[in-house]
Amino acid sequence: MFNQWRRFQFFDRENVSRDDGSSVSLDINKVGITAVTSGRGQIVFGDEEGSVTLCDRKCNLSKFQAFEKRVTRLHQLQQQNVLVSIGEDLVSSSVLKVWNMDKMDRSTDGFLNVLCKDVFEGLPLPRSPVTCLTASEDLSLILVGLHSGSVILIQGDAQHKKAASRILTSTHQTPVISLGLFYVSGGRSSLLVATTSHILCFQNLQQGRMEVLDEQGCMSGAATYTDDHEMIVGRPEAVYYFSKEGRGGSYAFEGEKKTIAHMKGYVLIITEDRATNNTATIYDMKNKLISFSSSVGVIKHVLTEWGNFILVCEDGKLLQLTEKDTQQKLDMLFKRNLYQIAVNLAQSQQLDEGYIIDIQRKFGDHLYSKGDHDGAMAQYLLTVGKLEPSYVIRKFLDGQRIHNLTSYLQALHHRRLANSDHTTLLLNCYTKLKDVAKLDEFIKWDGAPFEANTAIRTLCNSGYYEHALFLAKKHRQHDMTVKILVQDQKQAEEALQYMRSLSALECLECMKRYGGQLMKVLPAQTTDLLKVMCTGEKSQDLQDPSTSSAAPQQQATANGSGANPARAELKLKRDPIGNSLPRSSSEPSLTRGATAGAGAGA
Repeated sequence: MFNQWRRFQFFDRENVSRDDGSSVSLDINKVGITAVTSGRGQIVFGDEEGSVTLCDRKCNLSKFQAFEKRVTRLHQLQQQNVLVSIGEDLVSSSVLKVWNMDKMDRSTDGFLNVLCKDVFEGLPLPRSPVTCLTASEDLSLILVGLHSGSVILIQGDAQHKKAASRILTSTHQTPVISLGLFYVSGGRSSLLVATTSHILCFQNLQQGRMEVLDEQGCMSGAATYTDDHEMIVGRPEAVYYFSKEGRGGSYAFEGEKKTIAHMKGYVLIITEDRATNNTATIYDMKNKLISFSSSVGVIKHVLTEWGNFILVCEDGKLLQLTEKDTQQKLDMLFKRNLYQIAVNLAQSQQLDEGYIIDIQRKFGDHLYSKGDHDGAMAQYLLTVGKLEPSYVIRKFLDGQRIHNLTSYLQALHHRRLANSDHTTLLLNCYTKLKDVAKLDEFIKWDGAPFEANTAIRTLCNSGYYEHALFLAKKHRQHDMTVKILVQDQKQAEEALQYMRSLSALECLECMKRYGGQLMKVLPAQTTDLLKVMCTGEKSQDLQDPSTSSAAPQQQATANGSGANPARAELKLKRDPIGNSLPRSSSEPSLTRGATAGAGAGA
């Protein structure tokens, strides 16, 4: 899988420097950097002499004395300007100190120390070197990992010097190398622990019950945490993800992982090629890309701050790996015609939808130019509603691409974005393809977003008279219905039967247009219908059975039964395709009107 990830240089490597261009360098050979942390716009270094050095974004350096001897561990809170530290004083080798970095101590001209406590004070635990440190953002929980495998929990109000310690027991006597503290809910917190032999979890830190997530651990520096409460563990054969539920995904990135760090979905891995050289590789886990790879010398520490990866080199220099802006990355992809990666990248960066549509258009154009018309259409379909339809339609008017054109026109209709020209074109596609099933589905689509007259004319022009007749009846296009029956299907008798079902005015309009043609074919029946229109009388042999059987009742009604002779009932008439069409109660049929009139005359 790893070998399939494409390689790019989406990060720039440069020295951390001041505004005047001068590089920042720490005198590591003189003082020795022993601990690092970052947050709130600054990177923080602890050294062998007990000093803490702060470096802000403009590379201004400031220093204060935190311990009498060595600084062991540092942890910067993100939500408040508080620094948690462990170091060595003359009285103890493991002293916890919490600093309020927004307040100064007038007596020392340094930052205000709000808590000073021996880590092992009051605990029945042999002293052991401190290997890692973390704390909750409200400082109610401070956790210290030990080389012996134990974890010490300091709980309470650290800022007001009210904190008690207890031991989170562990049966695994191997060094703790990383601690990940996560707030769950209801005041509960969970803890992920990496040791050199196991991955452990405390689902509820307050209860102190431990679970083993994996029977393998990792080496120091090869574990980090994501914003989604996951631990990333690097081992020689792969990178593994863990959550409090257990082990998740893995990625086969081979090589000895010296250091691993996470930022904004990127994973940075420092591998040791040889004693004098390390390689830094940045993986884009979401888009499955290698976003950077370079030889970087020997790296002692890795931090994330200012939106960059910060590398502390063996010689004291600071390197930063800065992500290129999105447009630069996209331009690099466009030059290599890697449009799918560009789309994925734009979506992961949550770019404007219009910009993503433009990339999809470019992708479609590229595939079209390569002769991959199916692939091109797949991209153009993603632009429906955003890209002018004519841009796509013009490309596929060639008869050999009619299947692609059909799929695009269908999408326009389903999104209710089609006009009459699109409807005409789609129906022509169906008829040329002789796709009767699709044609049936389209014309029987309830609430179909197309103009009926356009569709009827198109179907007639293509010789699909049954489909045209169905639409004409469905949309009560009486003139078109009679025209198709008389002129196209030569079904004069059915045309006359249909005209009898219309209102007097509608029937009159049809008779004006088609009466002459009907008279030539069926003179007697046409004459009878004319009589009905003019006099209200009708030959007995042409009456519908329902009309004939109802005659006595209608006569009785006319003789004063009290019923309303003008009341029209809602009936259904069947078309040849089987569609039921309601007849409006406000438009009584000629037969009903004639019968009522005859009764009244009697």
